[in-house]
Formats: sequence, C-alpha cells, structure tokens
Amino acid sequence: MKLNKTLNAKRNVVWGIAANFVSIILPFFVRTVIIRQLGANYCGLSSLFTSILSVLNLTELGLSEAIVFCMYKPLAEDDNTTICALYNYFRKVYKVIGATIFGLGLLLIPFLHYFIKSDIPQELNIFVLYLMFLLDTSLSYLLFAYKNSIINLHQRNDIASKIKLAIKLLTGIGQILVIYLYGNYYLYVAVLLGNTIINNIITSIVVDKVFPQYKCEGSISNELKASIKEKICGLALARTTTVTRNSLDSIIASAYLGLTSVAILNNYYYVQSAITSFMHIFTSSITAGIGNSIAIDSVEKNYGDLRKLNFLYMWLANSLACCMACFYQLFMRIWVGEACVLPNHTMFLFVLYFLFLKLGDVQFQYFSASGLWWKRKNFYIAEMVINILLNLILGYYFGLDGIVISTLFTIIFIGYVGSSTILFTNYFKKPILQYYKEHFLILLVGIIASLACFISSDHIFKQYGLLTGFIITLPIAILLPNLLMYTFYCKSTLFQESVSWLKPRLRRHENHTNDA
Repeated sequence: MKLNKTLNAKRNVVWGIAANFVSIILPFFVRTVIIRQLGANYCGLSSLFTSILSVLNLTELGLSEAIVFCMYKPLAEDDNTTICALYNYFRKVYKVIGATIFGLGLLLIPFLHYFIKSDIPQELNIFVLYLMFLLDTSLSYLLFAYKNSIINLHQRNDIASKIKLAIKLLTGIGQILVIYLYGNYYLYVAVLLGNTIINNIITSIVVDKVFPQYKCEGSISNELKASIKEKICGLALARTTTVTRNSLDSIIASAYLGLTSVAILNNYYYVQSAITSFMHIFTSSITAGIGNSIAIDSVEKNYGDLRKLNFLYMWLANSLACCMACFYQLFMRIWVGEACVLPNHTMFLFVLYFLFLKLGDVQFQYFSASGLWWKRKNFYIAEMVINILLNLILGYYFGLDGIVISTLFTIIFIGYVGSSTILFTNYFKKPILQYYKEHFLILLVGIIASLACFISSDHIFKQYGLLTGFIITLPIAILLPNLLMYTFYCKSTLFQESVSWLKPRLRRHENHTNDA
C-alpha cells in the first residue's frame, strides 16, 4: 500500500493545529489559575511529579516506535496478517509495561522527600498526589494505548487530534472550574486522570471502527522478535537521553533551588514547548510518509527530500525564534508578574534551546524511519552521562543558567552530531560536510536574526512602553527573519528546489480542502 502522504500530512496539520491550540491555550489558563489561586509552588509540584514519572516511562523503552517501524514494510506489501500479529504482540507487552511502571512508582514513594528542597504546600499530602499521578501514567498504557500504533502507521494523526481536541477542551474547562470553585488540587488531578481514561477508551472505539481489518491475533516469529529487541535497545537509550535532557532538569532544579524555582523554569519551558508542539505537528504529520518513502523510494530521492524539508522547516523555526526573542519577557511579565521573570540572558538561552532542538527534527524522522537507533548507542550514552554531570556541576554553581547551558551543549555537540553521523554513514552513505554547512548556516542566520530582534525590541519597549512598543516590534519580528533568510538564500539552488517542491503540494492542498 502506498500512502497518500501529501493528503495525510495536510489533514494531520489542519487537525493537529486545532488540537494543539486547545492543548496549549487551555493548560495556559489552567496554569495561570493555579499560580494565582494557589501559588507557584503548586505548579512546581506538578512539574516535579511529571518529571519523575517521565523517568519511569523509560520502561516503555521506545517499543511503540519499534513496532510501528516493523509495520511499515507489511503495510507497503498489504500483509495484514503480520500487522495483526505485531498488533497483538504490542497489546501484550503494553500490559506488562503499565504494571511495571506502577510497581516501580510505588518503590519510589519512600524517597520522594529527597527530590524537594522546599516550598511544599502544607495542606497537601504529597504521597497521595504522587499516587494519583502514578495511576494516571500507568493507565495510559493499560487502557488500549497500543491502538495508537495503527493511527501512526496509517499517518492518520488527525483521528487522534480530533479526539484530543474534544477531550482536552472538556478537561481544561473542568480543571479551571475545580480550582476556581473549590480551590482543591486533589480534584484538579482527578480531572486529569479522567482525561486519560476517557481519551483512551474513545480512541479504542474509533480505531476499531476506522480500521476493522486489524485484530489482535496471531504471533510473530522469533526472528522478528529479535529484530524488535535490537531496535528497542537503541530506542531505550534514545528515550533515556531525552529524559535526562528534559525531566532531570526539573528534578535537579527542585533539589538545588526548590519548587518555586522549578515553577519559574517550567513557565519558560512551557512557552517554548507550546511553540515546539506546533512545530511537532509538521514532523509527526510526515513521519509515516517518510517511513513509507524509506521502504519504497531511492536513497537519493530521500536525501533530496530531507534537504528541502529541513530548509523549509528551519525557515519557520527561525521566524518563530525571532518572535520568542522579541516577546518572551513581555509575555512573562503580563502572565506571571515581574517576580517570575528570568534575566534577559537566561531568556535568550531558551531561544537558543528552541533553535538547537529544531535543527535536528526533520533529520531525526529519517533516522528513526531507517531504524538506526542501536547504531547510535555510544552517542546516546555519552549524551546522557555528560548531560547529567554538567547539570549537577553547572546547576550547583550557576543555578538555572547552568542547567540550561548543559542541555544546550549536549543537544548540539553530541545529540545532533551523533544522529547526523550515523544517518549519513549507514543510510545515505555520502560525505556529511556539505550537509553540516547547510545546517549551521541556517542556524547562524536564525541566531543573528533572533539577537537583532531581541536588542531592537528591548530598546523599543524601554523607549515607548508596552503597547506602542508591541505595535512597533511586531512587524520587525515578522519581517526581519524572513528578509534575512531570503537575502541569504534567494539565489541558492536549495531555495529554488525547495520552492519548486512546495508549490505543487500547496496546489494539491487546495484540491483536497474538503477532504481535510
């Protein structure tokens, strides 16, 4: 089966934007209500528990990605028997994973107080709250989570987005009402738990209806199990690296600086993550299409697509980074007040964090679709160990700045370089220097544009005030990065190829508007 990659990607983007808009805006209001009604330390507590449970999620070991990867070839060959066998295997293993997470989570209860330096709300029992968060995480695996593999396989993320849109809307409104009317944090977490249960049940019903050809039946061969295990080993290291990069930042900040500092740190992460989630709509929408291309298209065609996709993606990332540089601090002052605003240099570290993460996003889709996780094992281990050590050392001496800087270092010099090297050595089989030059020039343009936007906006806000400053700064934030990118690239072959690649797909989107 050859997927309609363009139509699926467009459909996924449309519904993904709608779902993510609700997923970002409503939690933003929920977080605001918690901070103002209960206090920043409540948000810090929520962030800490989420980070701890993200570490426990390592027991999933990247199984979902490995299973979906193994389904790409059977899907291309219309081999439903193999897909059903993998589907059945996935269901059984996920039940074990959910039970394992719950068991490991219970073992951590006696050590919870070591993760919190100060600011624990006196009226809360952190052990009860932790158990509620733990149950939420466990049920996300035990209740039909394996059925998302079929959605991902067929590049139909729009289905999940529609469900997410409806459930998140109800959940967000429920959480706001609970905090406003009762000021009860336990009820707030209970609503979160209800969201997980309802979302998984509805997803199960819809998948069964849309894809009735897939049943949990049959068994896979020992050879296929061995292949999955090898991929899982690589993915386990990848997930461990991601966790040490993100979740341990909050855990270490809590241990060194307290829950309020964690809340401030996560306010900035939240804004960055909100923007990243919109970018993720595009990468997740093309994931299955890339997997399909790896299975049926030539290496040279995939290399050309990678260059064009990354160029367009980073153009968008540079534009968003400039908007962050201009309005990050303004937004924080309006949202949480001057007391929760970090210094300007720390804010700019978050802009760099965003750019560094985006640099490898498209590339990683090809890396994952090629199943090269295990070959990158040494880089995963190095990134994980160095990030933990730098977090502990720099976090101790430089606080939040040190924690963010340690993550920036490992993202670019170990994570990005590692995946690029493995991808070009094992799949594209060509020199990587030209690719690095293209990528780092795009990154350099983004950094220069972001710095120029920040310096000019900072001066304008001081000179003219918030409202007038915003009106003057907005066109600068929009135009400057696009003018710089166009000036640098308008005569390049990469620009011409990317525009030529994009135009017919935009025209095709117009023809498929009703389908989307």
